[in-house]
Amino acid sequence: MHDRVHDLATALSVAVRIEPELIRAVRLALFPRYGVETESALWFSGLVRSRGPRGIVLDTAERRELQRLLGHRLTRRPPEDPVHSLWDVVARVHADLSPALLLEERVTWLALAGRTDEAEDALAPVLKAVTVEGRDGLRRWFAAAWERLPAAVRESGTAWQLAQVARPHFPRGRFPLDTVQAPVTNGLLGDLARCLDDIRITVRRDGGGLEVDGTPVDPDARAAVRPHTYALTVPDTAPRTLTVLGGGPRGTDREVSVPVNRRVRVPVGAGPLQVRNARGEVFLVPAQATVARSTELRGRFLGVTVGGYAGGPGALPEAAAEAREVGNALAEHYTLEYLDDPTLQTLQYLPARLRPGPADPPDGPLVVYYRGPAVLRGDGEELLLAVRDSDPRVPATHLGARDLYAACVRSGASQVLIVLDLSWNTLGGPSASFSAPADVPGAAEWAGHVVTTAFPGSSPHRSLGGWLIRMLHRGPSTPPEPGWEPRRRFVTGADLLEVAASGGLGGARAVGAYGTPGPLLPNPRYALRRFPDDVDPAGFGEAYAAEAGAFLREVIAEPETPSGQRDRAVTNMGLLGTEHAIGAGRALHRLAERHAGAGRREEALAAAESAVEVLTPFTDREPAAALPALGQALDGLADRLAELDRPRDALARAEESAAAWRLAVRHSAANSPGCASSLCRLAGLLLGAERAEDALAVALEGVRLCRDLITFDQNAFRSGLARSLAVLSRVHVALGGHREARDATAEAVHVLREQAEESGAAPSEELVRGLRELWRLERRLGQNGAALRAIVEYTERRRLERDETERSRQLLADAFDCLAVSHGDAGQFRQAVWSSREAVTLYSGLTDGSSAADHRPALALSLRNLSVWLTSDRPVQLPEALAALHRAVGLYRQLEAERPGRREADLAATLEGTAHWLREAGELAQAVDALGEAVRIYRGLTARNRSAHRLSLARSLNSLSVCLDALGRRGEARRMRDEVKSLILNRPDGGPR
Repeated sequence: MHDRVHDLATALSVAVRIEPELIRAVRLALFPRYGVETESALWFSGLVRSRGPRGIVLDTAERRELQRLLGHRLTRRPPEDPVHSLWDVVARVHADLSPALLLEERVTWLALAGRTDEAEDALAPVLKAVTVEGRDGLRRWFAAAWERLPAAVRESGTAWQLAQVARPHFPRGRFPLDTVQAPVTNGLLGDLARCLDDIRITVRRDGGGLEVDGTPVDPDARAAVRPHTYALTVPDTAPRTLTVLGGGPRGTDREVSVPVNRRVRVPVGAGPLQVRNARGEVFLVPAQATVARSTELRGRFLGVTVGGYAGGPGALPEAAAEAREVGNALAEHYTLEYLDDPTLQTLQYLPARLRPGPADPPDGPLVVYYRGPAVLRGDGEELLLAVRDSDPRVPATHLGARDLYAACVRSGASQVLIVLDLSWNTLGGPSASFSAPADVPGAAEWAGHVVTTAFPGSSPHRSLGGWLIRMLHRGPSTPPEPGWEPRRRFVTGADLLEVAASGGLGGARAVGAYGTPGPLLPNPRYALRRFPDDVDPAGFGEAYAAEAGAFLREVIAEPETPSGQRDRAVTNMGLLGTEHAIGAGRALHRLAERHAGAGRREEALAAAESAVEVLTPFTDREPAAALPALGQALDGLADRLAELDRPRDALARAEESAAAWRLAVRHSAANSPGCASSLCRLAGLLLGAERAEDALAVALEGVRLCRDLITFDQNAFRSGLARSLAVLSRVHVALGGHREARDATAEAVHVLREQAEESGAAPSEELVRGLRELWRLERRLGQNGAALRAIVEYTERRRLERDETERSRQLLADAFDCLAVSHGDAGQFRQAVWSSREAVTLYSGLTDGSSAADHRPALALSLRNLSVWLTSDRPVQLPEALAALHRAVGLYRQLEAERPGRREADLAATLEGTAHWLREAGELAQAVDALGEAVRIYRGLTARNRSAHRLSLARSLNSLSVCLDALGRRGEARRMRDEVKSLILNRPDGGPR
């Protein structure tokens, strides 16, 4: 009963409303053998979310699964199956249903039937009614129907357009397209752009990138604007859409889609660029001013602290210690200097102290931190910094903040940050105001300042110094903040001041800056840093972990990464959590694949071993995620060991991999494809280790697993089944089961042929190679007719895929050679001659000197084959056969001259064949010369390896004796016949037979 209820519910899942009348009609039309009890069982089943007197509503999750099954049946069952009449039944029963709901059902039906284009066409009138006629009711319907529509409809362009105009009617915070990551083109909006309001968003130049912020700009808000930021108008869509015109690395247009309230960074290069919105308006974004950005940062830090002075406010005993904490946070990149309780006379030499020393870079950044009391002169127009011998009643005994600023920006530093951590304001106001001088000769490229005021006795952790220490230690408290991303090693002064200005500092403050910011401070959230023990990067939030993990995976997988950085990246991935630690192992596996692809075998092996080492500890803690990753890494390690001719070690790792994949399959059937691939690899290695029986068991396991996958999804797993069958065929050949090998290869060819026919794609290389192997096995079994059919198809596919590359022509030539052999097997010598001539022509073109490979051995063999077919046909074409043999002899002589000893046997056999046909042509003298040379070669070969060449020598001597007899040289002929008898009657070791 359960299966019947499920079948009926599957058919009804296309409907929005399911009334008793519809249930009855569908049952009678599609399932006439099911009784009426099936209807009541469905009515009260767990598939139903709600039921009432007018009908039932299916559970949303159950309905989607039922629709998936219905779509599977619609696309795979033959046209005469009753399931294809389902829509006629629904349309008849629901003829009086609301047009919008009936349209929803029709669109659902078309999508499930695989007719997505027709579904989009059905929605087109709705889009027109909404955009042209302003039909708000249709907007409300579409927003309500969204969750009920199949994924194929929701992912269509028309649905995206309708969703934009219906967006106000979606539940708050649940607009489905707000986080679309795939690029959505401007062109998709079309006429829809006229129906949408405009908003303003910002774009910002950031080095070679363009940062697009999808957050609408509030025109009334007063917020700090980052340098190189520009506002532009776009239609109010989710996501926002833009086109960057020719700004990509390849100079092509690039579509950008940005989720609302999110930022996306697009690589665009350093020059100016144009951005176009969906209305066709084009905006010019200027190039960012170039700032020298070195991979290293070397700067100077000066800490000035004043614990108190006579007649001033309370003492600051912690000032010196706090300045040193700030300095220590910069110690890796800055040289440190401190002035504790300086006098006014000491500060006369301040400009000299601010200039770089002999060991400092001339234009390195400068950070000056002042912690101490301050007063305001006049009406608060001038800020004065106190020193140890300052008199609060005498302004001249203080250091003017503007004078300090001028000295800093004239110091030669390219980037200047002045931090004034003040403890008092004699006017009693909440903060000290400070404005930088407008014009300072020789100014830095960027200079900024931040000023705060705290009353004496307040906690050091609430001071500006305490805040700066925390910023350098952990970064902003509300990540992700722009500029503090895990990919950036350094932050700019502008990044720091933006946090201060946005409230991250807290309390009273004054912030200001000018110029083009560059690297100034180490980024505490740089993913490749060595994190202190008290800083947990996983605590920075999921968004940080995701971006840091992506960056570190790139670092790990990049072959040019220094080993120290890669080790740090692997360690930090572990700090981000188990998921990212497993990701580090996968990245090491990709690194090994890249090294192997570049021919760096030792480096590939080391990376593969590291991947296994990283992943192994997690198989107990997170087996579901770690086991497939470990299986993949072990597969890669087995490949690397095999490449280094270490088959025993490769086999051991392949066995470990298969064990890991088998466990992974127990956790999730989704790991079955990886397991099947691993079993293929293991079977091949077992075969190479001459463990054919074990290889057979493993290969059969892999084939069974692939067959199970095929029943679930043919298109996805056919290639895997074909590969498994190919390995099984090799194993059967090794065990002498050529018939079983033929059957496995024939099934693999059938599977791949079906896949190519159904997809309409060009046949895969696996299919073409399978046809050649099938030809070989059919010939081995004496099935010449089947072999001929296989090789004809193989040759035709090679001919169709010919692309004039050297490899393509070589494979086609080989195909014609094999085709000639099969024609010869069938006694079709004329066709064999034609095919063999084609092979010779192709090989001749490959030996013209421009090829990197040496095709002369293949050409010589093809010429010998051609001579066979020419002399097998009737009438015998003797002149052409002799010409082919003479040419083959010439090629073998060339090869022998270049590499002596490599082609002696081939040369001797060709001379012997040439002599035979010279004798048939009556050229006995030439035949004797050819046979004499063949005998000399065979004598040398027999002397080195008697067992391999003894009978060949005897045969050539016998042929030579026949020719000598014909020439009347009977004495020589008799001696040679005696030698032949000795060779035949004696064993290879020279003893009697």
